[in-house]
Amino acid sequence: MMERSVFQHPQATHRVVLDGEAVAYLLRRSARRSIGMRISEEGLQVTVPSPLAPSDVEAGLQSRARWILKHLHGVQTRSAEMPKQMQWEDGSLLPYLGREMVLRVHAAASPAWEGVPPVVQGSVPGRNRRARHAVQHVPAERLERAGGHWRDELHLQWDGELMSTTGQIQHLVMQWYQERALEWFAARMDHFAPRVGVEYRALRLSNARTRWGSASVRGVIHLHWRLMECEPALIDYVVVHELCHLHEMNHSPRFWALVESVLPDFRDRRQRLKQKRLSPW
Repeated sequence: MMERSVFQHPQATHRVVLDGEAVAYLLRRSARRSIGMRISEEGLQVTVPSPLAPSDVEAGLQSRARWILKHLHGVQTRSAEMPKQMQWEDGSLLPYLGREMVLRVHAAASPAWEGVPPVVQGSVPGRNRRARHAVQHVPAERLERAGGHWRDELHLQWDGELMSTTGQIQHLVMQWYQERALEWFAARMDHFAPRVGVEYRALRLSNARTRWGSASVRGVIHLHWRLMECEPALIDYVVVHELCHLHEMNHSPRFWALVESVLPDFRDRRQRLKQKRLSPW
């Protein structure tokens, strides 16, 4: 029978074919009395009694073939759906307002900067604290006229030697996102507050683990700065959601009716937001 795929443990010592699928697994022997199997992101690890014959090991695996393949496929699916770790180097793609933005890292001035005011200026963290830097966003529309590009670009520039760590680049990018988030969120809050019929006292950025936003009885709205990675329609949903909490500090039918009066398609937006997965920073 033709083998359809291979599940490869990085430290694999043995290989077996289960229902036509090749599985390379790590085999360990111990003083235990029975066969133990563990499936992780690395693959299949099998622990068997020291004297157990190879034929008996394979027989044990064949008897659990359906269980093994089910869980290996599950791990494979979850790994494919998991967002990739963010990269902090020239040419990396960053999520921005539901699209991809190209990160450009410069040690000298670039023609793309001409006429674009810097958004963030100051000093970078770390050893080279006195090096001046600037972060500038170049919209895709401008780049189309210049060279046919279709993505926005975020340019980092500084005076002095090249940044020595990805942490410094990450710091500048995060700082830019947060500056942009304050501007974007404030504009959307001011747009929707009259429609909801409320006034908010303050807007603050959040870095919460499990919430996109929150509202206090004092009228303070917290919004997660990484909402800037989402498309504008999803940001608007969170903004309206939190503003409506200034009327109803709960999720009662009256609360959802108020949300719907402002955003009739809020259910679709809420579902899309639930499916949003952020890449690790």
